[in-house]
Amino acid sequence: MYIPLADFWHPDPDSIPTKPSMHIIDINLIGVMYSLKLAIHYFRASPIAAERDRCFIFGGSIAGYADNLSSWEYSTSKFGLRGLMRTVRRQCHHQGMRVAYIAPSYVRTAIQSQQVYQAILDKGIEFASLQGCVDAVIRIACDKQINGRSFGIVPASVAEAGFVDLNEDDFGGGEKYLDGFQKAVIKLRGDDWH
Repeated sequence: MYIPLADFWHPDPDSIPTKPSMHIIDINLIGVMYSLKLAIHYFRASPIAAERDRCFIFGGSIAGYADNLSSWEYSTSKFGLRGLMRTVRRQCHHQGMRVAYIAPSYVRTAIQSQQVYQAILDKGIEFASLQGCVDAVIRIACDKQINGRSFGIVPASVAEAGFVDLNEDDFGGGEKYLDGFQKAVIKLRGDDWH
């Protein structure tokens, strides 16, 4: 039996393991943590007013929800952003701030080649649109009731608007232990948000 508590898989047992590259984690997760800290600092410095909002939107990915076999580091960073959003959403609420997470699925951008996009299409994957990303951000920015939610950017065949609330940010239904545990932690900490 082996229980990895802090490990990284290496495919060749006869080779010498090397340190994995952390640049994706540094950019996609650690960099956002710095940005969030700065945003919260300046949000606190600005007065609360009806015409002013304090909203931080995490640029995540559907890879933060679905298993992604192509990049462990990328998926880890995006799942980490989900965890960060869920961790700060209650504290931010009590300080007059909001957070949300957008999770684009495959979207055509300049980051990949046409060949890569064609290979994705050939596997039957539909693309979401950049407009869906924009519309989700506008919805979050304009609706001050949205806090601590994640929106998937999806193909038009899934949602005409190009985005959906993923409804994966709170427990309910079959997760009785987790739902109960979450409620116990909230009660313990005296958090009445939600």
